[in-house]
Amino acid sequence: LNAELHLSKKGFIPGERIPVGILIENQSGKSVKHAHLSIVQLASCFATYPSPATRDCAFETSGVGLPIPKIPSGNTYKYAPEFYVPALVPDFEILGRLKVDHFLKLEIGFNRHQKSKHAICLIKIPILIGTSTAPERPPPPSDNDAWWTKVASDSAAGKSTEGGAEEASTYLQIF
Repeated sequence: LNAELHLSKKGFIPGERIPVGILIENQSGKSVKHAHLSIVQLASCFATYPSPATRDCAFETSGVGLPIPKIPSGNTYKYAPEFYVPALVPDFEILGRLKVDHFLKLEIGFNRHQKSKHAICLIKIPILIGTSTAPERPPPPSDNDAWWTKVASDSAAGKSTEGGAEEASTYLQIF
């Protein structure tokens, strides 16, 4: 069994469609009857008094399943599920106290109604969930600041730049 999960970006806001592509190559001797895509929210709390302790709590969204009844042995199936980010707490961290993270989870198996512990393939990709998309802007400052300033001014003047720097990245504001 070979499975691929393609994600074109990493940051999302609630209500936004997740542009994901799934490819499942079934080279096993059985039919694949279960493929489920969901978002898992992981909250971690840290305590130092009276003794150091950590507590994790995971919440999994309902997600979407395989749009066909099964993928027979020897077949390949590729699809792009229509999956939207539900209303979730955005990613954040209070250093040393509380942290909330999210990841996209795809589980694949031979039985229709199975739990994660019986999945034969499990793919997890970390994602960011924010409150609003930020306006397009250049990457954060770095050692290459002088180079970036030149590229940004050339790009604004309509000149071609090397290295594909014409495209601006999209960032998420997480407040």
